[in-house]
Amino acid sequence: MYAGNTYKTPTATPPCDLPESQANRQRVTGMAGRPQPRRVRPGVCFPWEDRVKDLPEITGSPELIRKVWEDIDAFGNMYIWQLLLSF
Repeated sequence: MYAGNTYKTPTATPPCDLPESQANRQRVTGMAGRPQPRRVRPGVCFPWEDRVKDLPEITGSPELIRKVWEDIDAFGNMYIWQLLLSF
């Protein structure tokens, strides 16, 4: 049988309330000073509107090329999303 009162009662101070933790949190700047990220439509990695500026003149069907680009770009977004879900 164990003897009573042989251990020290734990304190209720969580690690985030320790003085060194508070000092560390004050030094963190977060996103301050960084440029605002550009927003694109959901499911898009590189928008067609940006890509078409780098292409030479389109002699065929621009709608077909846009659709193919957006379909292939969606695969990149799906790959990134699956990596986030899997790990």
